[in-house]
Amino acid sequence: MGTSTLSLTNSRLTNARSRPATVELVQGGLDWGDVRVVEDSAKGERRNAGTYAWQVPVPANGSVDLSVTFDSRY
Repeated sequence: MGTSTLSLTNSRLTNARSRPATVELVQGGLDWGDVRVVEDSAKGERRNAGTYAWQVPVPANGSVDLSVTFDSRY
């Protein structure tokens, strides 16, 4: 059995509106092997065996950096 760690860092979500917005970020393709979220800067949720999603609030005229680290065993 092998292991692999994939880190997605500095995914910047921006909002050019004059009011706050919530951005939904969805990561699919996680249904191979045993994939887990080890760390995320915004709390996400597993929707099903292959999909993880985050609802990220982004301030008006601002941005948010989202970092996620996945660990897989195959």
